[in-house]
This record gives sequence, structure tokens and C-alpha cells, in this order.
Amino acid sequence: TPLKMSIMRSASFEYAPHSIASVKLLVSQTAPLAAFCAGGLFIKLDRTMPLDRTTGVATPLSKSITVIHTCAVHLMICSMMTSAMLMFCIGRLSEAEGLRWAKHHWFLIRFPAMKFVGAVVLYLVIVLLSAYRTMLDEGMDAERIFCLIFGIASMTSLFMVAFLLYRDDKAAPPTVVGKA
Repeated sequence: TPLKMSIMRSASFEYAPHSIASVKLLVSQTAPLAAFCAGGLFIKLDRTMPLDRTTGVATPLSKSITVIHTCAVHLMICSMMTSAMLMFCIGRLSEAEGLRWAKHHWFLIRFPAMKFVGAVVLYLVIVLLSAYRTMLDEGMDAERIFCLIFGIASMTSLFMVAFLLYRDDKAAPPTVVGKA
């Protein structure tokens, strides 16, 4: 299938960094923002789960939001820690050793960014679901539907940009777009 071929081509992509500085940039580019977001997410993490007004029990929606929120916090913190561990390792290598190491560990170099992106997507889901839960009150049907449609459209545009960048022969490695 085309998807399987695309995955196989991108898996065979050989990463060849230009300098150790470019490797360090790839490893650390999301760390400051991950730290900032993790702090904000942790502070906002529901200490007490909102309960249903009629039954006094946590709703499945509230439970889901809390689980997704917890996962987003973990991903942000793990992204930050992964960056720190990789920077510690890379910082001890000479230029030649670092380039050789990076060539064979391209997945690890991208791992902090992948965790960060996953956390951001989860955070967008939290925002969408939290707004939906807040507007479950009677008489807010139009607002709830508007926010739901707006949130889904916004997230769809994010995935569309990612897809277009992935398919762009200038932004993606040559093996991803089939020009190898």
C-alpha cells in the first residue's frame, strides 16, 4: 500500500547532520516550551474532579479529561527530561564523535519533539472537551456546538499543515516524497 511504502521509505532515511550544533538544536528546541507548558498543565490539572450536579458522581467526560490531562503533563515532562539526557550525552562528545553518534541515533534526536507534539495535541483535546463540559448547562446548546465545530476545525487545520509539510519535497527528507 502507499502508506506502507511511505513508512518504509522514511524508515530507511539516513540522517546526516551538518554540525554538532544542528544536532543540539534538534534535541533541545522544544525543552523550554515543554517546561513552561508542563508547569501550566500541572497547575491546571484538576485537583478535585468536577461532579455531575444531579448525581454527585464524576462523569465519564470529567474522568476522560483528567486522564488525558495527566498524559499530557507526563509527555511534556518526559520531553523535557529526554532533551536534558540527550544534551548531557551529546555535550560530552567531540564534533566528529557527535556527528557519528547522531547519524545512528536519528530517532532519539527527534524523540523530544515527538513527545512534545503528542502533548500539545492532547492539550488541544483537553481544551475542546473542557469547553464542551463547561457548556453542558441548559440553554448553551448553540455555544457548545459552535465551540466544538471551531475546535475540531482548528485541530484539523493543524493536522493538514503537518501533512502538507510532510509531503513537501523542500521540508521533508527526499526519501519521504519518493525522490531518492
